Amino acid sequence: MRYAESKIKVKKLYSFFKECDDIFYPRIKNNEEIKIYSQKLYEHAIIFCSYNEKELVGIVAAYFSQELKTAYITSVCVNAKYRKQNIAYNLMIMCIDKSIELNLKKIQLEVYRDNLPAISLYKKFGFTIKEEDEYFTMEKII
Repeated sequence: MRYAESKIKVKKLYSFFKECDDIFYPRIKNNEEIKIYSQKLYEHAIIFCSYNEKELVGIVAAYFSQELKTAYITSVCVNAKYRKQNIAYNLMIMCIDKSIELNLKKIQLEVYRDNLPAISLYKKFGFTIKEEDEYFTMEKII
């Protein structure tokens, strides 16, 4: 596996999310929403990627606010056939390291409350639940 902070093209993000759409909860409703989300990430997020040769197999995407001294993780996604290889774990390390490099104070994310594997991963990094609703808002102070 190769890992990189990358400015992925919208087309590649779109293809990746289409391939992984069944993983999202709630599912992205249609192709247009996937295009809009891919464009938004391309324009505003830093994306940490994992590649198997040239194939994009996992991402962590986050927005970094110097003004609020906060990183917001918006997407953690690994292609189903590459799960259980610590890809999400390694990408999270890259995102946390970037947050530290930028002198941010905290990292936040939302996760669906029934997504126990994701919640377990985030807790390994010291994220705690701050708000409970249909989603958990989790936070890590850095």
